[in-house]
Amino acid sequence: MIDINDQDGITQANAYYKDTHNLLQQFAGTYTYSSGNKYFKIILQKKTMSHTANQYYEDLLVGEYEYIDENGVTQMNTLSSINTNYINQHRHSIFGNGVLEKDGPPQCRECDDAEKRVDLGFLDNYAGHIVIRKITVNGQEAISVYKSTSYMPEKIEGQGTPAPSKVPDGNYILIRQN
Repeated sequence: MIDINDQDGITQANAYYKDTHNLLQQFAGTYTYSSGNKYFKIILQKKTMSHTANQYYEDLLVGEYEYIDENGVTQMNTLSSINTNYINQHRHSIFGNGVLEKDGPPQCRECDDAEKRVDLGFLDNYAGHIVIRKITVNGQEAISVYKSTSYMPEKIEGQGTPAPSKVPDGNYILIRQN
């Protein structure tokens, strides 16, 4: 058993990367953001001892989301897949267990020295990631989400410009609903 805080990026066959300090559970829940017509909802669940690609086991967060743009158009809604128990949980739209310290990229100047954030994979049109930090807004539990697209395909001759990411990169503050 290896604590997820001690992962070094090199996986060991049949190892169990365990959330021994229960860090991931604090992020589980339903969160929403709204501004005008724009709406962003994320549901996160903690999965324990998930088998990954027949190589190792891990505790991780998985999630799904809905994003409605400023024109009121639903760009992506994967919420119906939240209770799907995939053989490989990395098939969820949100997945992972990367633990970030205050100085881990992206740097968090307002984080306490002992504060932990999580870095999760995020899929829409492209591979990306979100960094999530627990915060409080007007006395309510919330998360600060930094969304970044890490891969965008090259323009292919004769095929035009690829469609943009469904969820724009940037910072979002989502309030806990449950």
